[in-house]
This record gives sequence, C-alpha cells and structure tokens, in this order.
Amino acid sequence: MAGTGPTIVLLHGAGAATHSWRDVFPLLARRFTVCAMDLPGHGFTTRPEAAGLSLLRMCATICELLRVVDVTPHAIVGHSAGGAIALGMAHEWPEAVIVGINAALAPPNALMSLLTPGVDLLSRSGLTGFLTAKLAESDFVFDSLMKSTGSVISREQLALYRMFATSTEHASAVMSMFAGWDLSALGRKLPTVKNAVTLIAGLRDEWIPAADTARMAAALPNVRLIEIPNAGHLVHEELPARVAEIIEEAAK
Repeated sequence: MAGTGPTIVLLHGAGAATHSWRDVFPLLARRFTVCAMDLPGHGFTTRPEAAGLSLLRMCATICELLRVVDVTPHAIVGHSAGGAIALGMAHEWPEAVIVGINAALAPPNALMSLLTPGVDLLSRSGLTGFLTAKLAESDFVFDSLMKSTGSVISREQLALYRMFATSTEHASAVMSMFAGWDLSALGRKLPTVKNAVTLIAGLRDEWIPAADTARMAAALPNVRLIEIPNAGHLVHEELPARVAEIIEEAAK
C-alpha cells in the first residue's frame, strides 16, 4: 500500500500476481492510496482448499481482508478474473467505483462447461498443476501462450509470468480456480449492480474478446465501455499511463 488520498484496490488476473500492476501502481499513487494484493493461491500466498478458490469465496476472502486491515475502497480495479471479483464485491461497497480491465465476465462456452468437471477432478489431485507447470518450462509453449494475449510486454514482466507459471503450487491454484468459477451466477447479478462501472476492452485481446465485454456491459445499469484499439489482454502493462488515466477519471 502506498500514496495518499481515496483508496484504490487493485486485483490482478488469474495466473499473475501484484507484479502485473508495477507500472500502473506508482502512477495512481500520486493522487490515491493504492492497495494491491495477491489473489488467494497466487503469487506468494498460501493455497487455500479448492472451495476457497471459487469466485464467491475469493470475493468473500478479499472483502474480509480489506475489513481486517481497515480499508474502505473508493474504487476497485480488476484485470481479467480480477474484474469479475471486483464486480462480485460491488454489493459490499455500493458507493465504490468499479473498473474492469478486459474483465472475465462471460461464462465459458459449451465445450469448456463439459470439460470443467474433469479439470476439477484433476486439479484436486494436483496433476493439472504439475502438468501445466511442466508445459510452461517449454519456450515454445510459454511464448505461444503469451503471444496469444495479443499484448507485447517487457522482458522483466515476461520473466515474472514465467516464474509463476512454472510453479506447480501456483499453477495448481490457478487450475482449481478455473474449475470452481461460476460466471453464470455473476452474470445474473450484473443487472443489480448499482455502482458506477467502467469496462476497458483491448481490441487485440484474444482471451476476452471485446464483443464479450460489450455484451456483458449491456447488463450493467451504470456502465461506460472504453475500447482501446492497439492493445491486447495485458493492456494495463502495455499502456500503463492510458489505463491509469482512465482509472483516475473514473475515480474522481
């Protein structure tokens, strides 16, 4: 936590950690108190039981943590899965501004829904985490994965993503998280979110297509959608100044 002024809480996406905000954080800290944390099971946190990695439980855990450290968010900013968590927390702080950056709000397609039970079973055994971490050791696999984001980021950031991707513990938590998420339930709640919401969509994002973001935005009563043409899934790492500017404007 750093800075002074109203508090902005930053929530990174699945598979990342607080390093994701390394360039946005200092820009926001010039005018706000900025609080960033690793999501449960990510980064340097201890992996909870599988139930603790569901969307509902992660929202509850982060809300509880913020209360324990006496943080009342003026704005909650989430990237990808962090964007879904931010909207899942909206009812706890109805006055807080919500900013979703390529927010993962759309439910999985039919094929992924059919595969989820199998992924859940394997993730509980630790097998998927082990295999995922081993695959990430391959230059071809890791480079292909990062290229598929549609973003070009620094070598330093790539090295940090790879460090976590090749950690069996971290990879196991990420796979358990994917298996336990219920985005359909979140989607049903979106029309009841009264918070002011800003959704940012990178038009080169192959992970969260901008069309999906626009479709989910239509369910929110008080939303602004901002599309950024020359950016992919990691838009906040590609264009930190632009993203920080949007966050600051939303949090006024």
